[in-house]
Amino acid sequence: IGRNSPDTFIFHNSTNYKKINYLKKLGIKNYKVQLDNEGNLNLNEVLLKAKKLNFNRIFIESGAKLSINFLKKKLVDDLVLFMSNTKLKKAGKANVEKVLKSFLKKKKGKIENVYLFGDRMIKYKIKNV
Repeated sequence: IGRNSPDTFIFHNSTNYKKINYLKKLGIKNYKVQLDNEGNLNLNEVLLKAKKLNFNRIFIESGAKLSINFLKKKLVDDLVLFMSNTKLKKAGKANVEKVLKSFLKKKKGKIENVYLFGDRMIKYKIKNV
């Protein structure tokens, strides 16, 4: 991330102004959004703001919680999951594979496995657009 890199946008609900100002200095655009009834980022507000910024395709790099929220709200067309061969054990905050597999079991779609030096990339087609 730097001044010559492509635009990066962060949607958040933080009041950590030190961090927000630091990100601004790096050229990262950030937008504060409200929380929904469950205490998560209001994803509809995020997507409406992204649309106003003229985005029609969005890449989201996230952890299990945000990924599941997007999936539950049916806001995902395609999902590409990169899984490291390295086991985090207790250092990992969530078993992403277990959570996502249980959710995606209900979805129709093709799973494509590509092996990258022991790591895996799995593609899911969630919606027919």
